[in-house]
Amino acid sequence: MHQRVGKWEVVRKVSLMANNIQNLSKAARCNDLVTLLLSRNNLKMISDTFFQSMPSLKVLDLSENREITELPSGILKLVSLQYLNLSWTGIRQVPVQLKNLVKLKCLNLEHTYELRTIPMQVISNLSSLTVLRMAHCASSDRAVGDGVQTGGPGSLARDLQCLDHLNLLTITIRKPVFSANICKLQQVSGRHPRIVPPTISACEVPSTCHFSESTVQHLEDLTWLTLAPNIRFLKISRCSKMEEIIRQERSGQRNLKMFERLECLQLVSLPNLKVIYPDALPFPYLKEIFVDDCPNLRKLPLNSNSAKEHRIVIQGWEDWWRRLEWEDEAAQQTFLPSFKGCL
Repeated sequence: MHQRVGKWEVVRKVSLMANNIQNLSKAARCNDLVTLLLSRNNLKMISDTFFQSMPSLKVLDLSENREITELPSGILKLVSLQYLNLSWTGIRQVPVQLKNLVKLKCLNLEHTYELRTIPMQVISNLSSLTVLRMAHCASSDRAVGDGVQTGGPGSLARDLQCLDHLNLLTITIRKPVFSANICKLQQVSGRHPRIVPPTISACEVPSTCHFSESTVQHLEDLTWLTLAPNIRFLKISRCSKMEEIIRQERSGQRNLKMFERLECLQLVSLPNLKVIYPDALPFPYLKEIFVDDCPNLRKLPLNSNSAKEHRIVIQGWEDWWRRLEWEDEAAQQTFLPSFKGCL
Protein backbone atom coordinates (compact mmCIF):
# COMPACT_ATOMS: atom_id res chain seq x y z
CA MET A 1 0.00 0.00 0.00
CA HIS A 2 2.86 2.40 0.79
CA GLN A 3 4.20 2.13 -2.78
CA ARG A 4 0.82 3.08 -4.18
CA VAL A 5 0.57 6.08 -1.87
CA GLY A 6 3.95 7.32 -3.03
CA LYS A 7 2.53 7.94 -6.49
CA TRP A 8 -0.29 10.18 -5.25
CA GLU A 9 1.70 13.41 -5.07
CA VAL A 10 0.72 14.68 -8.51
CA VAL A 11 -2.75 13.14 -8.92
CA ARG A 12 -6.13 14.74 -8.25
CA LYS A 13 -8.30 11.63 -8.07
CA VAL A 14 -7.53 8.19 -6.66
CA SER A 15 -9.86 5.20 -6.74
CA LEU A 16 -8.83 2.07 -4.84
CA MET A 17 -12.30 0.57 -4.52
CA ALA A 18 -12.53 -3.18 -3.88
CA ASN A 19 -8.78 -3.69 -3.50
CA ASN A 20 -8.80 -5.73 -0.29
CA ILE A 21 -6.90 -3.00 1.58
CA GLN A 22 -6.81 -3.59 5.34
CA ASN A 23 -4.60 -0.84 6.74
CA LEU A 24 -3.82 2.74 5.80
CA SER A 25 -0.65 4.06 7.39
CA LYS A 26 1.31 7.27 6.85
CA ALA A 27 0.54 8.86 3.50
CA ALA A 28 2.85 10.77 1.22
CA ARG A 29 2.25 14.47 0.68
CA CYS A 30 -0.78 14.84 -1.58
CA ASN A 31 -1.36 18.56 -1.92
CA ASP A 32 -3.45 18.26 -5.08
CA LEU A 33 -5.55 15.22 -4.20
CA VAL A 34 -9.25 16.12 -4.45
CA THR A 35 -11.04 12.75 -4.53
CA LEU A 36 -10.22 9.55 -2.65
CA LEU A 37 -12.46 6.50 -3.13
CA LEU A 38 -11.81 3.61 -0.76
CA SER A 39 -15.16 1.84 -0.62
CA ARG A 40 -15.62 -1.94 -0.57
CA ASN A 41 -12.25 -2.80 0.92
CA ASN A 42 -11.56 -4.69 4.15
CA LEU A 43 -10.28 -1.66 6.01
CA LYS A 44 -9.62 -2.25 9.70
CA MET A 45 -7.33 0.62 10.60
CA ILE A 46 -6.52 4.14 9.42
CA SER A 47 -3.57 5.77 11.17
CA ASP A 48 -3.94 9.19 12.77
CA THR A 49 -1.35 10.61 10.37
CA PHE A 50 -2.82 9.25 7.15
CA PHE A 51 -4.87 12.35 6.30
CA GLN A 52 -2.40 14.98 7.50
CA SER A 53 -1.06 15.81 4.02
CA MET A 54 -4.28 16.08 2.03
CA PRO A 55 -5.28 19.74 2.41
CA SER A 56 -7.22 19.83 -0.87
CA LEU A 57 -9.28 16.66 -0.41
CA LYS A 58 -12.98 17.33 -1.04
CA VAL A 59 -14.44 13.85 -1.55
CA LEU A 60 -13.77 10.88 0.76
CA ASP A 61 -15.68 7.61 0.33
CA LEU A 62 -15.08 4.96 3.01
CA SER A 63 -18.38 3.17 2.53
CA GLU A 64 -18.82 -0.59 2.77
CA ASN A 65 -15.81 -1.17 5.00
CA ARG A 66 -17.60 -3.06 7.73
CA GLU A 67 -14.47 -4.03 9.67
CA ILE A 68 -13.47 -0.49 10.48
CA THR A 69 -14.81 0.53 13.90
CA GLU A 70 -13.34 3.99 14.37
CA LEU A 71 -12.05 6.95 12.42
CA PRO A 72 -8.70 8.57 13.17
CA SER A 73 -8.53 11.87 15.00
CA GLY A 74 -6.38 13.09 12.11
CA ILE A 75 -9.54 13.49 10.05
CA LEU A 76 -9.62 17.08 11.35
CA LYS A 77 -6.81 17.82 8.89
CA LEU A 78 -9.21 17.48 5.97
CA VAL A 79 -10.12 21.17 6.09
CA SER A 80 -11.42 21.22 2.49
CA LEU A 81 -13.63 18.12 2.75
CA GLN A 82 -17.14 18.55 1.32
CA TYR A 83 -18.39 14.97 0.93
CA LEU A 84 -17.89 12.16 3.47
CA ASN A 85 -19.50 8.75 2.96
CA LEU A 86 -19.35 6.43 5.98
CA SER A 87 -22.36 4.29 5.05
CA TRP A 88 -22.22 0.56 5.68
CA THR A 89 -19.17 0.87 7.94
CA GLY A 90 -18.70 -0.56 11.43
CA ILE A 91 -17.91 2.74 13.14
CA ARG A 92 -19.13 2.94 16.73
CA GLN A 93 -18.58 6.62 17.35
CA VAL A 94 -18.32 9.73 15.24
CA PRO A 95 -15.06 11.40 16.29
CA VAL A 96 -15.52 14.77 17.93
CA GLN A 97 -12.86 16.12 15.55
CA LEU A 98 -15.41 15.87 12.76
CA LYS A 99 -16.86 19.19 13.90
CA ASN A 100 -13.79 20.92 12.45
CA LEU A 101 -14.85 20.02 8.90
CA VAL A 102 -16.89 23.19 8.50
CA LYS A 103 -16.90 22.98 4.68
CA LEU A 104 -18.62 19.58 4.73
CA LYS A 105 -21.80 19.62 2.63
CA CYS A 106 -22.79 15.95 2.60
CA LEU A 107 -22.45 13.45 5.45
CA ASN A 108 -23.68 9.89 4.88
CA LEU A 109 -24.13 7.72 7.98
CA GLU A 110 -26.72 5.35 6.54
CA HIS A 111 -26.61 1.68 7.56
CA THR A 112 -24.07 2.28 10.32
CA TYR A 113 -25.67 -0.32 12.55
CA GLU A 114 -22.92 -0.21 15.19
CA LEU A 115 -22.92 3.56 15.60
CA ARG A 116 -23.79 4.47 19.17
CA THR A 117 -22.44 7.95 19.76
CA ILE A 118 -22.48 11.28 17.97
CA PRO A 119 -20.88 13.77 20.38
CA MET A 120 -22.68 16.99 21.21
CA GLN A 121 -22.41 19.87 18.75
CA VAL A 122 -20.66 17.86 16.07
CA ILE A 123 -23.66 18.10 13.73
CA SER A 124 -24.48 21.70 14.64
CA ASN A 125 -20.93 22.79 13.90
CA LEU A 126 -21.14 21.55 10.30
CA SER A 127 -22.60 24.86 9.17
CA SER A 128 -22.31 24.13 5.42
CA LEU A 129 -24.20 20.82 5.60
CA THR A 130 -26.94 20.45 2.98
CA VAL A 131 -27.39 16.65 3.08
CA LEU A 132 -27.44 14.48 6.20
CA ARG A 133 -28.23 10.81 5.68
CA MET A 134 -28.97 8.73 8.80
CA ALA A 135 -31.44 6.11 7.53
CA HIS A 136 -30.88 2.76 9.23
CA CYS A 137 -28.29 4.34 11.48
CA ALA A 138 -28.22 2.73 14.93
CA SER A 139 -28.04 6.19 16.48
CA SER A 140 -31.29 7.27 14.81
CA ASP A 141 -33.45 6.03 17.66
CA ARG A 142 -31.24 7.71 20.22
CA ALA A 143 -30.90 10.86 18.17
CA VAL A 144 -34.61 11.33 17.68
CA GLY A 145 -35.86 9.97 20.96
CA ASP A 146 -33.47 10.12 23.89
CA GLY A 147 -31.08 12.42 22.09
CA VAL A 148 -27.70 11.61 20.63
CA GLN A 149 -26.16 9.49 23.34
CA THR A 150 -24.02 12.27 24.79
CA GLY A 151 -26.42 15.05 23.93
CA GLY A 152 -29.56 14.54 25.99
CA PRO A 153 -33.20 14.63 24.86
CA GLY A 154 -33.85 16.29 21.53
CA SER A 155 -30.16 16.85 20.86
CA LEU A 156 -30.34 16.12 17.15
CA ALA A 157 -33.35 18.38 16.69
CA ARG A 158 -31.51 21.22 18.40
CA ASP A 159 -28.42 20.63 16.30
CA LEU A 160 -30.43 20.67 13.08
CA GLN A 161 -31.77 24.11 13.89
CA CYS A 162 -28.23 25.41 13.44
CA LEU A 163 -27.98 24.10 9.88
CA ASP A 164 -29.21 26.95 7.71
CA HIS A 165 -28.55 25.13 4.43
CA LEU A 166 -29.93 21.68 5.20
CA ASN A 167 -32.34 20.48 2.52
CA LEU A 168 -32.19 16.68 2.79
CA LEU A 169 -32.40 14.59 5.94
CA THR A 170 -32.97 10.83 5.89
CA ILE A 171 -33.68 9.13 9.18
CA THR A 172 -35.20 5.88 10.38
CA ILE A 173 -38.00 6.13 12.92
CA ARG A 174 -38.73 2.80 14.52
CA LYS A 175 -40.69 3.63 17.67
CA PRO A 176 -43.67 5.96 18.19
CA VAL A 177 -42.31 7.00 21.57
CA PHE A 178 -40.13 9.46 19.68
CA SER A 179 -43.02 11.50 18.31
CA ALA A 180 -42.42 14.57 20.47
CA ASN A 181 -38.85 14.99 19.27
CA ILE A 182 -39.72 14.10 15.69
CA CYS A 183 -42.00 17.12 15.78
CA LYS A 184 -38.94 19.18 16.67
CA LEU A 185 -37.39 18.08 13.39
CA GLN A 186 -40.40 19.53 11.60
CA GLN A 187 -39.94 22.83 13.40
CA VAL A 188 -36.40 23.26 12.10
CA SER A 189 -37.59 25.30 9.14
CA GLY A 190 -40.44 27.06 10.90
CA ARG A 191 -38.30 28.85 13.46
CA HIS A 192 -35.72 30.13 11.00
CA PRO A 193 -37.00 31.59 7.70
CA ARG A 194 -33.65 31.04 5.98
CA ILE A 195 -33.76 27.28 6.46
CA VAL A 196 -35.08 25.24 3.56
CA PRO A 197 -37.61 22.74 5.00
CA PRO A 198 -35.83 19.38 5.24
CA THR A 199 -37.04 16.41 3.25
CA ILE A 200 -37.36 13.64 5.81
CA SER A 201 -37.44 10.23 4.23
CA ALA A 202 -36.85 6.59 5.07
CA CYS A 203 -39.32 6.75 7.95
CA GLU A 204 -39.82 3.11 8.84
CA VAL A 205 -43.26 3.62 10.35
CA PRO A 206 -45.27 0.43 9.84
CA SER A 207 -48.49 0.55 7.83
CA THR A 208 -50.42 -0.39 10.97
CA CYS A 209 -49.97 1.90 13.99
CA HIS A 210 -51.58 1.90 17.43
CA PHE A 211 -50.80 4.71 19.85
CA SER A 212 -51.95 4.84 23.46
CA GLU A 213 -50.67 6.20 26.76
CA SER A 214 -49.74 2.66 27.74
CA THR A 215 -46.95 2.79 25.15
CA VAL A 216 -46.37 6.55 24.76
CA GLN A 217 -46.45 8.72 27.85
CA HIS A 218 -48.10 12.15 27.81
CA LEU A 219 -48.85 12.06 24.12
CA GLU A 220 -50.35 15.40 23.07
CA ASP A 221 -50.37 15.07 19.29
CA LEU A 222 -49.07 12.99 16.41
CA THR A 223 -48.04 15.73 14.05
CA TRP A 224 -44.98 13.74 12.99
CA LEU A 225 -47.33 11.38 11.14
CA THR A 226 -47.18 13.86 8.27
CA LEU A 227 -43.76 12.27 7.65
CA ALA A 228 -45.34 8.84 7.18
CA PRO A 229 -47.91 9.07 4.38
CA ASN A 230 -48.07 5.29 3.85
CA ILE A 231 -49.96 4.44 7.04
CA ARG A 232 -53.04 2.34 6.26
CA PHE A 233 -54.44 1.54 9.71
CA LEU A 234 -54.26 4.08 12.53
CA LYS A 235 -55.68 3.56 16.01
CA ILE A 236 -55.31 6.10 18.81
CA SER A 237 -56.71 5.27 22.23
CA ARG A 238 -56.61 6.39 25.85
CA CYS A 239 -54.53 9.51 25.32
CA SER A 240 -56.05 11.80 27.91
CA LYS A 241 -54.01 14.90 27.00
CA MET A 242 -54.47 14.78 23.26
CA GLU A 243 -56.47 17.71 21.85
CA GLU A 244 -55.29 17.55 18.25
CA ILE A 245 -53.91 14.72 16.16
CA ILE A 246 -52.17 16.88 13.54
CA ARG A 247 -51.27 20.42 14.60
CA GLN A 248 -51.11 22.56 11.54
CA GLU A 249 -48.79 25.12 13.13
CA ARG A 250 -46.29 22.35 13.89
CA SER A 251 -46.58 20.54 10.61
CA GLY A 252 -45.71 23.70 8.71
CA GLN A 253 -47.25 24.18 5.30
CA ARG A 254 -50.64 22.69 4.54
CA ASN A 255 -50.20 19.04 3.67
CA LEU A 256 -53.04 17.35 1.78
CA LYS A 257 -51.20 14.05 1.29
CA MET A 258 -50.61 13.07 4.90
CA PHE A 259 -53.26 10.32 4.99
CA GLU A 260 -53.48 9.57 1.30
CA ARG A 261 -53.21 5.78 1.85
CA LEU A 262 -55.18 5.56 5.08
CA GLU A 263 -57.88 2.87 5.03
CA CYS A 264 -59.04 2.75 8.64
CA LEU A 265 -59.02 5.35 11.44
CA GLN A 266 -60.03 4.37 14.99
CA LEU A 267 -60.29 6.92 17.80
CA VAL A 268 -61.11 5.52 21.23
CA SER A 269 -61.27 7.12 24.69
CA LEU A 270 -59.80 10.50 23.81
CA PRO A 271 -61.70 12.76 26.23
CA ASN A 272 -60.04 16.02 25.17
CA LEU A 273 -59.68 15.43 21.44
CA LYS A 274 -61.17 18.34 19.49
CA VAL A 275 -59.45 18.23 16.11
CA ILE A 276 -58.08 15.54 13.81
CA TYR A 277 -56.84 18.15 11.31
CA PRO A 278 -58.27 21.68 10.95
CA ASP A 279 -58.96 21.43 7.21
CA ALA A 280 -60.79 18.91 5.07
CA LEU A 281 -58.55 16.26 3.51
CA PRO A 282 -58.86 13.89 0.55
CA PHE A 283 -59.09 10.23 1.58
CA PRO A 284 -58.85 8.23 -1.65
CA TYR A 285 -58.57 4.87 0.15
CA LEU A 286 -60.39 5.45 3.45
CA LYS A 287 -63.02 2.80 4.21
CA GLU A 288 -63.82 3.28 7.89
CA ILE A 289 -63.78 5.85 10.67
CA PHE A 290 -64.59 4.52 14.14
CA VAL A 291 -65.13 6.96 17.01
CA ASP A 292 -65.91 5.94 20.61
CA ASP A 293 -65.76 8.03 23.76
CA CYS A 294 -64.45 11.20 22.10
CA PRO A 295 -67.07 13.66 23.42
CA ASN A 296 -65.29 16.84 22.32
CA LEU A 297 -64.64 15.78 18.74
CA ARG A 298 -67.24 17.85 16.91
CA LYS A 299 -65.85 17.92 13.39
CA LEU A 300 -64.24 15.46 10.99
CA PRO A 301 -61.71 16.56 8.31
CA LEU A 302 -64.25 15.85 5.57
CA ASN A 303 -66.02 17.78 2.85
CA SER A 304 -68.06 16.72 -0.13
CA ASN A 305 -64.86 16.01 -2.12
CA SER A 306 -63.05 13.95 0.53
CA ALA A 307 -64.21 10.53 -0.59
CA LYS A 308 -65.03 10.74 -4.26
CA GLU A 309 -66.21 7.55 -5.94
CA HIS A 310 -66.24 5.43 -2.79
CA ARG A 311 -68.14 5.22 0.46
CA ILE A 312 -66.70 5.68 3.93
CA VAL A 313 -68.38 3.93 6.86
CA ILE A 314 -68.43 6.22 9.91
CA GLN A 315 -69.21 4.31 13.08
CA GLY A 316 -69.99 5.91 16.42
CA TRP A 317 -72.75 6.66 18.94
CA GLU A 318 -75.95 8.36 17.86
CA ASP A 319 -75.61 11.34 20.21
CA TRP A 320 -72.06 12.02 18.99
CA TRP A 321 -73.19 11.84 15.37
CA ARG A 322 -76.06 14.29 15.92
CA ARG A 323 -73.68 16.86 17.45
CA LEU A 324 -71.17 16.74 14.60
CA GLU A 325 -70.55 19.99 12.74
CA TRP A 326 -70.03 19.98 8.99
CA GLU A 327 -68.25 22.33 6.61
CA ASP A 328 -71.49 22.87 4.70
CA GLU A 329 -74.77 21.17 3.89
CA ALA A 330 -73.25 19.41 0.87
CA ALA A 331 -70.72 17.68 3.12
CA GLN A 332 -73.40 16.63 5.56
CA GLN A 333 -75.59 15.20 2.82
CA THR A 334 -72.62 13.37 1.31
CA PHE A 335 -71.83 11.49 4.51
CA LEU A 336 -75.31 11.09 5.95
CA PRO A 337 -75.64 7.58 4.42
CA SER A 338 -72.20 6.66 5.81
CA PHE A 339 -73.16 6.54 9.47
CA LYS A 340 -73.42 3.25 11.30
CA GLY A 341 -74.45 3.38 14.94
CA CYS A 342 -72.60 1.46 17.65
CA LEU A 343 -74.48 -1.48 19.09
